[in-house]
Amino acid sequence: MSERKIDLDKNFLSNKDELEIIYDGPSFDGQMEISRLTSQLKSTEHLIKELVSEYYNQRGFKEEPEVNIYLKLKRGSFEEIISIILNKEIIQDVLSGCITALFTYYIMNRNKKKEERQIPKTQINIENIVNNIKIAQYIKHLSDPLEKEGDKIKIVSKRNPQFNTEISFDDKSLFRDRLTELESEIKIEYFEEEFFGKLRAVDLDKEKYRFSLEGGETAVPVEFKDKIDSEVIRRILDKRIKIKAVATKKNDELEMLKILHFEEKKIKTLGDFKG
Repeated sequence: MSERKIDLDKNFLSNKDELEIIYDGPSFDGQMEISRLTSQLKSTEHLIKELVSEYYNQRGFKEEPEVNIYLKLKRGSFEEIISIILNKEIIQDVLSGCITALFTYYIMNRNKKKEERQIPKTQINIENIVNNIKIAQYIKHLSDPLEKEGDKIKIVSKRNPQFNTEISFDDKSLFRDRLTELESEIKIEYFEEEFFGKLRAVDLDKEKYRFSLEGGETAVPVEFKDKIDSEVIRRILDKRIKIKAVATKKNDELEMLKILHFEEKKIKTLGDFKG
């Protein structure tokens, strides 16, 4: 049997963990509505990836985190086993510890004012996470299937059972209220500006596009103020263009561009200046 690796603090290292997510109560008898299941699984995937990304950022890892997530189902109440495999060996209790701390934050701060809330200590600083509106949305989706008194979710790390959390039907309102609070804090700005970049197609048939801003990695959803012929779209796809657009910013992050006008712009070469 291969020897398990440890870090300098004698913590076991592993690139794999499994989370048991158990839905129990009168609303569950080995089944769940497909729409709720789909939303819950997608939110679980996003939550895990957000936590891993935050871990990588705080530890200064330069490569992109690669996370493989697998699902196994058990008969009974409604039990899922989420198997998580990462491309880097991490302390095996990091992910499950963060998830436990995240749910603990909501429950321990029930009815507390914002300035009175305490953040549980875990392997990484979760202050950014508890104030992340996306995280709040994912957690709410996990609790959405709880519909009746007596319903509950239990989340347990199979390798580290001490990291576990239980959410009851009565706790469901905590996640909804926290999301509402974060949504009310969003600062939305609208302004008109010119941008350079390239138009990318997400779905030509549904007329969904993104605009990759020049000089950065940001790709922003876009729409056109006026109807654009599909041939024109095909002509300018992946070409350098200059756009005049109404931009929407949420909390200083560019969320949307409504294109008012555009024109193709070639990048000038040395020959253009000589000529």
